[in-house]
Amino acid sequence: MAAMTTPIPEQERAQRRAHIEQAMASARLEGLKPSESAKRIFDLYISGERTLDEVGAEIRALHARNRGSLRLPR
Repeated sequence: MAAMTTPIPEQERAQRRAHIEQAMASARLEGLKPSESAKRIFDLYISGERTLDEVGAEIRALHARNRGSLRLPR
C-alpha cells in the first residue's frame, strides 16, 4: 500500500483517532475485539500513513487471511 507523504496536522490526527475510537467502541458493543494487527493498521491511519481506502483494503485482506473473504459495505 502506498503511504501518504505529506504529514497531517495534529487536528486531523485527533479527528482520525476519535473516529477509530468510536468505531472500536461500536465493535466492542457488538462483542467484537480488534486484533493487534488491526490496531496497527488503524494507527497507520491515525498517523497519516494510510488513507481510509487503504485501511479498508488492508482490513479486508487481514480478515481474508485470518477468516476467509469478507464483504464490507462501501
